[in-house]
Amino acid sequence: QVDRSGLPVTSCRLNKNPTSPPDASSVRLLLIRHGEAEHNVFSDNFKGEGESSFHPDCPIDPFLTEKGLSQAKALIPQTSALVPQPSLILTSPLKRATQTALAAFPDGRSFVCSHLLTEGSNGVREDMISDGESLSKFFPTVDYSAYNEDCDIAAEHAITPNSDLVFSKRKLMVRSDDFLRQIQGLKDEHRVIGVATHSQWLQSFCNFSLNFEDASESLEWFGTGELRVIDVNFRHK
Repeated sequence: QVDRSGLPVTSCRLNKNPTSPPDASSVRLLLIRHGEAEHNVFSDNFKGEGESSFHPDCPIDPFLTEKGLSQAKALIPQTSALVPQPSLILTSPLKRATQTALAAFPDGRSFVCSHLLTEGSNGVREDMISDGESLSKFFPTVDYSAYNEDCDIAAEHAITPNSDLVFSKRKLMVRSDDFLRQIQGLKDEHRVIGVATHSQWLQSFCNFSLNFEDASESLEWFGTGELRVIDVNFRHK
């Protein structure tokens, strides 16, 4: 069971023509799945036994491939046409998501790393996060201050004994709920927020944390380098 007490009650919809501001009680989320990364190629070519994500040759916290970077840059016509533009862009600490955010929003004003946007590693090599000091050397325009305070690297890399799952679905649900609470706290200051993260996280957030007016809009899996615009309406506190 997941404790959902105090979770904001929302209704949301997919916005296919975001050319006007969200209404006063809403936040517009620009949800992006990262582009193709090095571990995707490794997995496609893997010939060994077991899961490729646990193989010692699988890259840890990999970068985007050239194709993945092109996928992220291909979002620029969409992101540049948004009205209004995002005032905040939140990104997973994993390099592939941060690269995607920076490439998709080349004129972004405020990039902030959030540990709530990770799926959790549980031994999966591509999801093993790096520390903020190391990441800031690659991405000096990203704010890692909150990430440094909130994230326990050792705990994130720990493997849950006897786990049958690659990552804990319950922990992922808790994170996506906590992220929704965070967004509610930001909505008075930031009405349009970019979010660069991962496929499983997006599935949890869209299908578990949010309430879509049309349930079918939440079901389809995000493709690599895909952007969806979601208007989230919060009930009054």
